[in-house]
Amino acid sequence: MCRRRIMRDSLTPRLRWATGIAVGLDGYNLTVVTASLIALTRQFHLSDFATIELALGTLFGSLLGGILAGTLTDHVGRLKVFTYDLWFFILFSLTSALSPSFGILLVSRIFLGFAIGADYAIAPAYVAEFSPSKNRGFQLGFIWLMWPIGTTLSFVLSGIIFSVVPPLIAWRIVFALAALPAAVGIWLRKSLPESPRWLIAMGQEDQGHQLIDTYQLEPVNYSYPDPHTTSFRQSFVNRWILILGTWFFLTMASYGMGLILPVMLTRSGLTGQMGAIWGTALVNVGGIVGSFMAMWHLDRIGCKSLQIVGFGIASLMLGLVAALTAASHVAPFVIILLLTIGETMSMYGPGTVTGIYPAELFPTHRRATALGVATAVSRLGAIAGALLFGLINQQGGLSPVAGVAALIMLGGSLLTWIFGTETRQRSLEDLNAPSGVFDRSEML
Repeated sequence: MCRRRIMRDSLTPRLRWATGIAVGLDGYNLTVVTASLIALTRQFHLSDFATIELALGTLFGSLLGGILAGTLTDHVGRLKVFTYDLWFFILFSLTSALSPSFGILLVSRIFLGFAIGADYAIAPAYVAEFSPSKNRGFQLGFIWLMWPIGTTLSFVLSGIIFSVVPPLIAWRIVFALAALPAAVGIWLRKSLPESPRWLIAMGQEDQGHQLIDTYQLEPVNYSYPDPHTTSFRQSFVNRWILILGTWFFLTMASYGMGLILPVMLTRSGLTGQMGAIWGTALVNVGGIVGSFMAMWHLDRIGCKSLQIVGFGIASLMLGLVAALTAASHVAPFVIILLLTIGETMSMYGPGTVTGIYPAELFPTHRRATALGVATAVSRLGAIAGALLFGLINQQGGLSPVAGVAALIMLGGSLLTWIFGTETRQRSLEDLNAPSGVFDRSEML
């Protein structure tokens, strides 16, 4: 018994870090392009359209990676894909850093995005299937805490490296640095076991129950229907609306603003180039605070309440930014503070919950597929937001961008209030039991 407890206790932190690293790399890789955009424009003589292509290349790749890897991992197992996708991170981080032309850089970012999307489809499903009901929110919350850590590191490292190294060399260094945590992730994943819930769902019950016994995991007292005959959409319309709608709204607003925030701060006259980088880094520190708070509150307050409040207060902060920047000249510190509070609440609520809901509200044999589809839709939201806000910024600057983002965030809060379901302290089997799918008391 003691040996099994030791094995369980050693598995939990290893599992958290092994899965969280890739989400942190996503945050790093998506924002490091933004921090390096001026240097990249000088290096490759980029047009405005080319800079948009570069910013969206990683998002497009992750859209494809989420769909393909999610479907694949539901059929062949979590580990088979999970073990190898980080090699893509290393390879294409290095080819990005060494790119001699814009074409090679763009292709490298697309393939890097593919690996990111693959991990988004697998990591939350894998963690959810190992986590007990009583602290599943904490375990899943840790994964999404890594995202703002990654974004913050990208701006902090960029700020430091661009300050001491010539820009045409500095961008290559910050791109290459992403390979280091990916290598650590490969080492952490080497000895992880297959998901026992997936094994049981695929009919390999003896192996699954043996892993549950070995690691003293929560018992799995159910038998799934045949995954090859069960309808993917059966009884889950409300859940699809919730998951796809809220993640689309979140990424449309947060990625759309985040990808061009340094540019907006500079063009609006609030800061210079380095001030914009450090100001954006401070905003992302707010995201770390919000994710950390969410990690501790998910199992006490629950996903639905956190998401409603997070969307709502983020909407309020963005609305204030829009009003203040439209009315008069305002101190840069005030705008950065409001954006930081908004990012804190965004990550306290939807920035964490949108990635957790798909892992909890779909059965094991379709869990990674649901995460993959949700990831793809979130990337569509990010692409739409980047294009929309880029256009609005050219026409009107920070004020109208913040105003539109505020309305989108408000829409996410309302959608969660209408379709949200509470998942705290409930097993995955209870959440996905056929008799509980249309429990209107928790859906409204």
